[in-house]
Amino acid sequence: MTTTTNNNNKKVQVQKIPYFILTFFFGEFGIHEFYAGRKKKGFMFLGSFILLFALMIIGAAIYRLNTDTFSIFRIVPAISLTLIALFILFIKILAISSLFKKTNSNGNILV
Repeated sequence: MTTTTNNNNKKVQVQKIPYFILTFFFGEFGIHEFYAGRKKKGFMFLGSFILLFALMIIGAAIYRLNTDTFSIFRIVPAISLTLIALFILFIKILAISSLFKKTNSNGNILV
């Protein structure tokens, strides 16, 4: 991996195939951002996933404890699962878009 800068706001050169694989399989956890040298963004991805997962677990617990026939808490698990699915879909689109980026002579792309 050749890095041009380590700043969170600037573009970084990374190898195309490893970046794609990391983004596609582990992007929800921010591994691709750690690979690119952007720790803050990596922790933001990881924190977002943990927060959404915790929301899903809490929502499922509330759903099981709530015996009312209709309550706003009955839809929390569905909302949190939808948010997780959308988050994962966003990561997969990000991974696929990295395949279409042009490489330099070393096979690196700017991300």
